[in-house]
Amino acid sequence: MADEQQKTAAVVDGERPLTDKELEAMLRKSEKVTEFPEVTFDEFTEPTWDEWVEACNVLLKGKPFDKIMYTKNYEGITFDPIYTRKGTDAILPTNDYPGMGDFLRGATVNGYVHEPWGIAQACDETLPAENNELLKEEISKGSPVSNHQLDTATQNGVHVKDEEKHGETRVNDTTLVNITVLLTRMDIRT
Repeated sequence: MADEQQKTAAVVDGERPLTDKELEAMLRKSEKVTEFPEVTFDEFTEPTWDEWVEACNVLLKGKPFDKIMYTKNYEGITFDPIYTRKGTDAILPTNDYPGMGDFLRGATVNGYVHEPWGIAQACDETLPAENNELLKEEISKGSPVSNHQLDTATQNGVHVKDEEKHGETRVNDTTLVNITVLLTRMDIRT
């Protein structure tokens, strides 16, 4: 028995890879286990924020904590170095469900759980016709989702002729003609 345990330990420690049969036998054996020891975390004390920062500073070896640990992504969102339940309570929805309220978690009760992920390349050409060509190219490459950025005039509900600042890199959709040009020959499914 001890010899068998030593052999299993050697296999698990990575001296040689498990064969499929050995792995299947190990999994079948583990499925039969029904009693597990109770695990308590009483022996661990939760560190305070200051203790955690101090431990990080030791590992950073003098590098500035604020510059290294707070990271900003390409969308300008700064990520905290650690998130705890206490820090996220204010942003978690508490009184609504998916498909309700501000639709934070989707437009339907199931959210997007049963939907495949859609990845869209931003199409931010200024003219609707140019954006239309870019969208058609993205669709031909297999992109299932389109994402076009609206210019300031469209966002403010102002016709492009009346806008003070022209030429920014986003599409103008202030008129029905612009939207028609943008969506010409698009295979749109809802």
